[in-house]
Amino acid sequence: MKGIRRLFTIGMTCLIILTVGMTIYAKAHIRSVNYEELKKESQYSVVYKPFYEAIYRLHDFFIDDKVKTVTDLEALSPYILVVEVSENPTYKGLGMLDNCTVKKVIKGDNFKSGMKIKIYELVGAWTSFATIYLSGSTPLKVGDTYLVFLKEASNANVKGAYIFTSIKYGHFNLSLDSKKVEERFTIYEDSISLDEAEKYDYMVPGIVIGLEDNKTEEELIAEQEKEIEEYKKVANEVYEKFFDKEY
Repeated sequence: MKGIRRLFTIGMTCLIILTVGMTIYAKAHIRSVNYEELKKESQYSVVYKPFYEAIYRLHDFFIDDKVKTVTDLEALSPYILVVEVSENPTYKGLGMLDNCTVKKVIKGDNFKSGMKIKIYELVGAWTSFATIYLSGSTPLKVGDTYLVFLKEASNANVKGAYIFTSIKYGHFNLSLDSKKVEERFTIYEDSISLDEAEKYDYMVPGIVIGLEDNKTEEELIAEQEKEIEEYKKVANEVYEKFFDKEY
């Protein structure tokens, strides 16, 4: 089983220090971001759920735990669109926003085909050497077309922006050749480039020993296997309902 790590008590402290440092870095460099260079140099990294829920106050923000079927995903997502990522991301403070063009409106009265919208990437922080995603989320690829499940971004530093309703099921790349769910997700390991992470709709969180009290390695492995099966079930339902259509 991949992605098994040990958790040390200094982890949270280091993360907080890193986040503060990244805030300073981002403010200093916001005007000089070269996305193509960033993709080559910045490694994909993650902040795990207990940490990002505490640091960014995201308890119950995403619908992942409530989604058991594609019907749940549709019902719990105010907006469902097909979009093309038409330009490089916009950087705002620690945040990254994808610049997208609406190709088709499946759910939502606020949109029309050809409309330009901004969607927050689920990024906690970024620098030239690391881009930290909320564990499970992956970057969108410029030029590709995605099925996205969205809601309005509350308390955002960019007016009128949107955010994914779900980490697991927030976006599905319609431009990928493979429609096999097993080829569209992977288990997170260290030293993954942003280019590599773009190939996946979902990055299954690795196992961290000590992240949740009183859980053995065997229990954590079983939970990960269950999560993978749940993801495959819903993803396959999404493929069956929304893929192989003209957008």
